[in-house]
Amino acid sequence: MVVAVFQQKRNDKYRSFSVCVATTEFARFFYIILDNLSSVKTFCLVICKNIYMDKIFCTNLKNTRIEMGYTQKRVAEKLGVVESCYANWEQGRTEPNISMLRQLGDIFNVSVDFLLGRED
Repeated sequence: MVVAVFQQKRNDKYRSFSVCVATTEFARFFYIILDNLSSVKTFCLVICKNIYMDKIFCTNLKNTRIEMGYTQKRVAEKLGVVESCYANWEQGRTEPNISMLRQLGDIFNVSVDFLLGRED
């Protein structure tokens, strides 16, 4: 399963939406059709190939935080981000950048591979 996130600009306002499709190739095909048929420019923002990995990351992040006895607020403070930013990572709404992933590993004393579900 692939998630393609698109954005359209109309009257200086952006509208984003995502579409679940079977393959990356179909997502690209959908983008071309959408861009050609629409009266506004369409941008393909991101194509996520592995939805399962995202769920693993969210689950591992939350479970590790709870095992360590930390609140979302405490982890957010250690990272220097607002609590809602960190909460979005646990809920799968957004993802941390590489620098934040490294810091999360350091805070929880686990590897980034563990957080991503690549090792036990």
